[in-house]
Amino acid sequence: MPKRKDFQEPKFLDMTKDIVFKTLWYKGDKEVRKYLERMVEYALCHPIGEYTLGPNEQGILTYEQIANKVDILLVSKDKTYKINCEMNRLNKERTSKERIKTSDNKSDIYLSNFVANFYNDLEERTYKETIRVEQVNFNAYYCKENKLISRLDFEFVDLNYLIIKNGIKSHLLYLPRLRDLCYNQREEIYKDFALLLCNSYEEMEEVASGNKEREEVVRFIKSLGADNMFIDESIKREYERIDAEMAKEEEIAEAVKKATKKAKKQGLEQGIEQGEKKNKIEMIKALYSNGVSIDAIAKSAILSIDDVKQILKNNIC
Repeated sequence: MPKRKDFQEPKFLDMTKDIVFKTLWYKGDKEVRKYLERMVEYALCHPIGEYTLGPNEQGILTYEQIANKVDILLVSKDKTYKINCEMNRLNKERTSKERIKTSDNKSDIYLSNFVANFYNDLEERTYKETIRVEQVNFNAYYCKENKLISRLDFEFVDLNYLIIKNGIKSHLLYLPRLRDLCYNQREEIYKDFALLLCNSYEEMEEVASGNKEREEVVRFIKSLGADNMFIDESIKREYERIDAEMAKEEEIAEAVKKATKKAKKQGLEQGIEQGEKKNKIEMIKALYSNGVSIDAIAKSAILSIDDVKQILKNNIC
C-alpha cells in the first residue's frame, strides 16, 4: 500500500512531559484511561470509583488548552472526593537533594492550597469532615531518602477545628524505583510505570507486549508523535515552558546551595575563632593560678599586659 503524502514517522514523545501525560488523560480512549487509572489505584490502595475529569466540564478540547489551562483532577459524582494527579520531572533521574526538595515542597504547597480552596467552598463543618482530597505525584526521579521507598503517605490535621482530615493524603510514586521492580520482578503493575520512562518506541513496545491497555497507549503516543498540530504547536511551547521553569528552578537551587555552603563556612570560621579565644582564656587562667607572672603570660599569649589583666578580671571571681 503506498504511503500517504502527509505521512511522517512519529516523533518519539517523552511520556513524563507534562503535556504528553495530560493528553493521555484528556484525549486517550477507555483503554488508555484504564492504564492510567490502574497506576493511580496502586498509589491510593483502593479503587477510584466513578468520576468525571474536572476540566472536561469546561469544554477543554485543544492541545493548547490542555497544556496551559488544566490539571488532572478526578471528581467523584457527589463532589466530596477529588484526586489530583501530577507528573513531576527533573533534568536528571539522579539529581541533588536540594533540587528534589524544591520539587517536593512545591507539591506540598500546591496540595495545601488546593485543600484550602476546597474547604472554603463548603459551609457545613460536618460536611467538611466528610470530604476527601488525595494527590498522586508521579515523580520521574529517585526518592531522596532511600531508593527502596516507592510510596510515602501523609495525613493532614485541621488545628482550627481540631479534626483530622483523614481523607487528605499525598502519595509519592518514584517511577525509576518502580521501573527497577519491573525489570527485577516482571510484575504487570510495575510494567505500567516502566512504560512511562521508556526512551524509544522499541522499548515501549517491548514493555507493552501482551497487555492491551499498554499496547493501546503505545499506539496513541505514536499517533500524537505524528500529529503536526501536537508536535509543531502545543508540545513545542510546553517543552520550552518546562525547560525554562526547570532552568529557573535549577538556578534557584544552585543559589540556595551556594548560600548554604557559604553560611556553613562562615559559621565554622566563627566557631573556630570562638574556640581559639576560649582556649586562650583557659590557658591564661591556668598559668595565673600556677603562679606565672602576668608579664610572662602576656608574652606566651601574644597579648598586652593590660589585655591579660582584663581577661583575668572578667573570668576569675
